[in-house]
Amino acid sequence: MDQFNPTRTPRLRAILSSLTLVVAMSFVSPVHVHAQSAGSTGGGWGEFALGYGSLHAFSGTSGGGRHMDGYSFVFGAGITRSHWYPGVLLDIWQHRFPDGETETANIAVTASALYYLSGRGGFFLEGGLGLSDYRMLKGLHGGLLFESADTTYFKGFGYTGTLGIGRDLQIGWLVFSPRLAYLYGAPRTLHSPNGATVATGSMQHMLEASIAFVAH
Repeated sequence: MDQFNPTRTPRLRAILSSLTLVVAMSFVSPVHVHAQSAGSTGGGWGEFALGYGSLHAFSGTSGGGRHMDGYSFVFGAGITRSHWYPGVLLDIWQHRFPDGETETANIAVTASALYYLSGRGGFFLEGGLGLSDYRMLKGLHGGLLFESADTTYFKGFGYTGTLGIGRDLQIGWLVFSPRLAYLYGAPRTLHSPNGATVATGSMQHMLEASIAFVAH
């Protein structure tokens, strides 16, 4: 298994920098917020987001870490309660290695809540707690959740937490939400498919920039 070298992927780092810049610029752009009032006492919301995440994985066994960039997909749904939008988020992050067959993936499911500062769209804060699955796979044959991989080098299951900030924007009929988020995962122990311990003290830190298409 090759050690990932971030200097080999200037294009990936440029994509992450560009997406982060777009998200940051949207926070100061004078656009109209959506007509749906965040102060309503009922209703629901759903979203689908595309993003890019920079993940740092650390292992207590080796005493070292690894940096990887990759694409992310976020799905969410919930209800509206005044300024609060509680719900569930599924965050899938993937990094493909240069051989084209080896991939690292992090899948997080969190009970999350958005809090709108103004009560009528605009800026929101996000927080969530849940579970994450972190693994490395080889021999991919497609499939969103990697059921078709030939080999699993290691995997770990543990707690995860998310903190984020974003803003609902409306351009014409389209409502979308640029978002910056920090994700922390702590599977602690990584196992091989036969149950052997691969690493202990494992944890992941990820900074993710994404743009969500939102339905209220």
